[in-house]
Amino acid sequence: PDGFVVAGYLPEWRYEGAHWESLATHLTHLIFFSAEPKPDGTITGLDRLPRPELLKEARKAADDNDLKLLVCFGGNGRSSGFAAMTGSDKSRKKFVENLAKLLEKKKLDGVDYNW
Repeated sequence: PDGFVVAGYLPEWRYEGAHWESLATHLTHLIFFSAEPKPDGTITGLDRLPRPELLKEARKAADDNDLKLLVCFGGNGRSSGFAAMTGSDKSRKKFVENLAKLLEKKKLDGVDYNW
């Protein structure tokens, strides 16, 4: 129904062989799992995002089907940097700047925090 969000998490070990078009027709939001914030505001775990060729395929399927692509931060033991990062104005600002650059560079539509 209109107004509902159907989100799916896709972990890094499932990118290869993913059927992007099928995911895009069944979901409203696809969340790539997951990167990590470091206490100093930098981002680690970016190697867990789809490789460029797969990200391009995902973006095309998303654009063709009104699917939003997001990156998840944290979850599954990947949240240890959140508390220190958010506790410092300097680190928090650096994280937001790094996040904005990441979203733009990878052409992602948003972020999911799994703290």
